[in-house]
Amino acid sequence: MESGKNKKKHVVLLLLFIVLFSVGFLRDYVFENINRIIGTPKGTTAIGLYRFDNIYYILKWILTELFSDLYLLDGCLILYLLYREKIFIKITIAVYLFLMLLALLSLYAGHLSGNDIPGYRVARDIMGFVQSPVLVLLMLPAFALARQIKK
Repeated sequence: MESGKNKKKHVVLLLLFIVLFSVGFLRDYVFENINRIIGTPKGTTAIGLYRFDNIYYILKWILTELFSDLYLLDGCLILYLLYREKIFIKITIAVYLFLMLLALLSLYAGHLSGNDIPGYRVARDIMGFVQSPVLVLLMLPAFALARQIKK
């Protein structure tokens, strides 16, 4: 028979996995609506020095960071509940930060080269990976294997 503490852990894990996958649907909904607004003629109206499409573009990068942080937080909670190893959390944070830095560097490299589009595409692909459950799902078996090797 499962203990009450174990059942609670399983319920919390289930909820965290639901959040992990639900965040993706929320993100897609928000970004699709922003893209729709940017694509409309009224989206290019100016307010002072800023055009609406520029404001939405900046908003998308802010939301990208927030959704990435949400995936990181949820992933760390899942990994901690499953493995109770702080080193796994540190590795997860380091991987997320490395990928975010790589995306930022690709943006800057494109800008410095005078050709923003390739750098933007690479950054967008990297951040798309960071803003998905895939990274956490890859870490689950990797850390399980690391535990087995450690024993």
